[in-house]
Amino acid sequence: MIKSSKFENIGMKMNPVFTIALLLIDQKPSHGYELVDRMEEFGISVKDQTFIYRILRMLEMNGLVESKWDTSDPGPAKHVYSITEDGKKNLKNLIQELKSSVEMYQKLISIYEKNEKGGDVK
Repeated sequence: MIKSSKFENIGMKMNPVFTIALLLIDQKPSHGYELVDRMEEFGISVKDQTFIYRILRMLEMNGLVESKWDTSDPGPAKHVYSITEDGKKNLKNLIQELKSSVEMYQKLISIYEKNEKGGDVK
């Protein structure tokens, strides 16, 4: 199994929001409010806006994303987050692990369904 060292070290691996945030930032550097909106396509509704900033802070503290101030738009300056090379490597590893997990779950479901129908389980 591929190890995602940054995620292993800080316990983020089990929470899909970290992986989704990395994926979205990899697609397009974003600020927190924009990420909240984009997470809805994954069925994640963030009620507490500070939640996403805690996620981003943890990703940044672990070198997976970096932020810069964006002052180009009218209104207050915003932190715009972009993925680092380390973040890209970790994202790739996490996606590989997800693929392996999906295969395992598909097999588990298949065996369960055969068992429920009284079929042979091999």
